[in-house]
Amino acid sequence: MTEYRALYVAEYGDREEPFATAGLTDDGLLAPEDWDIGLQESFQVKQFDLQYSGNKGWTSALAAEEIDISVYITASRIAFWSPKYDKGSRWVGGGVAGLAVALTANAISAAVAARRRRGKALIGHIRYEWLSAVAFKDKKFLSDKEIRLVYKDSDSTKWALDLVLPRRVDAMATAQWVTASAARYRLAMADQKDPEETDALVALLSPSPLVPEGRDFAVYGFPTFYNAPFGGRKARPAPSALSQPPGYPPLIGTPDAAPPAAADVASPDAAPPAAANVPPAAVPPAPAAAQPAYPPDWPAQPPYQPQPAYPPQPPDQPAYPPQRPDQPAYPPDQPDPEALVTMPFCPGCGQPTVAGSVFCGQCGAPVRANRPAERIAP
Repeated sequence: MTEYRALYVAEYGDREEPFATAGLTDDGLLAPEDWDIGLQESFQVKQFDLQYSGNKGWTSALAAEEIDISVYITASRIAFWSPKYDKGSRWVGGGVAGLAVALTANAISAAVAARRRRGKALIGHIRYEWLSAVAFKDKKFLSDKEIRLVYKDSDSTKWALDLVLPRRVDAMATAQWVTASAARYRLAMADQKDPEETDALVALLSPSPLVPEGRDFAVYGFPTFYNAPFGGRKARPAPSALSQPPGYPPLIGTPDAAPPAAADVASPDAAPPAAANVPPAAVPPAPAAAQPAYPPDWPAQPPYQPQPAYPPQPPDQPAYPPQRPDQPAYPPDQPDPEALVTMPFCPGCGQPTVAGSVFCGQCGAPVRANRPAERIAP
């Protein structure tokens, strides 16, 4: 089987086959291409699973957890780079050429891993002409937030690279970003396209939102594709025909409005264009006639009048309730507590009382009486 694996270990300065495989600079960095139109990290992933489809379904060929892989979404490919691919990582899978060091990383120390990976890095790429589908799913119970990149090798074996996204990265927005970038690249390629293929690619320039069902992937499919690793090489567009990939930020999923180019910014001293040179659609419409405040069939409404405080308070009204000068401090049917005194003997049982008490301690009869009027000497 002439298989193509999207991730592999390469040595510094390795650029033997720049189209089929990603390359490394002499400093160990991911080698840029003219078709990238800029090489800037989009996000990092900590976990991936590279699988192939067979008679028994999907089989994992290479997978790792707790690994730092930088992902680059460019104008022509999705590239991957990890200079410390075996530091603290857990790997599964076997029989992978070029990954003998990484597959034993689970049982070696960080110092040994650093010596073994010296001069090497885990790299790879999937070109847009190879993509047959881009899928995604959101985080559910016992499942992660992922995107899936699907392609076929020269033996028509189907491969899928699953990337577990970090928490801050939106899965659907990232899948839309990759899909729109791939569709833009496909439309710029020099191969022949029938009208149906062109219409399908144009529709993928603005992928519609999808909702994954349960734990399944939601899929954006491409009408045609080439097999990796050499398919589509002769139909590559010129780098000048490409532009920056659509700016879908993975955090939000909606491109921010780009600032106008310098040539599009009008000088403050520039004269306004003549009316004849302005397209009809750009001419502002005439201002509409002023609308009446009320529909014509409604009677005119009087202006609003402020209402006085309710209820109106006459300035000469005394405070409520009025207090008469001759009004006693207590109602007439209730004696003044200060005018009552304790009788020396209980009127009920005749026993002596306690000064200040209200009721007799023996029989309970009231023992308070009005204070006798003071006599005024003649």
